[in-house]
Amino acid sequence: MNPTDQRTTHTVTVAAEEPPRRSLEAAGITPFEAAPSGVVLARLVGFEDGRPLVLLPGRPNPVVAAAACSLGSDQVGNVLAIMFLAADLAKPVVIGPLVAAPDTADVPVPAHLELRAERELVLQCGPATLRLLSDGTAILRGVNVVTRAAATNRIRGGNVQIN
Repeated sequence: MNPTDQRTTHTVTVAAEEPPRRSLEAAGITPFEAAPSGVVLARLVGFEDGRPLVLLPGRPNPVVAAAACSLGSDQVGNVLAIMFLAADLAKPVVIGPLVAAPDTADVPVPAHLELRAERELVLQCGPATLRLLSDGTAILRGVNVVTRAAATNRIRGGNVQIN
């Protein structure tokens, strides 16, 4: 690794032990459940005790996996290639991150995603922009802004100006 590279990486080695049961049960996986053959695409959603947490296709919650490569916190959200030890769905092993991912429409997305910025966070798509500032200001701009509610749609503020 280049000494000027400031990335934090976590190296995880493949171990014979099983991942914690609570993580497997939360993901809806029972021990010795048959795993799909070949490579499966999954998403890295974080780390638990230095081991990668991956969201497998068709599973509601992430599961702890072993890894055959180094993964860093800067890779959270990336698509990974996964295989399974002894074809056991309870024993996922990260083969590596995909550099050029194929169509990932079937790859699950996290149930919760939190983005943080110290001073300003901007989401932009075409002319639509959502800007969040550290002083609590939220600015929403777009060509058309639509709000919908199945129940009550409230507008609250110290001073509400319409037009």
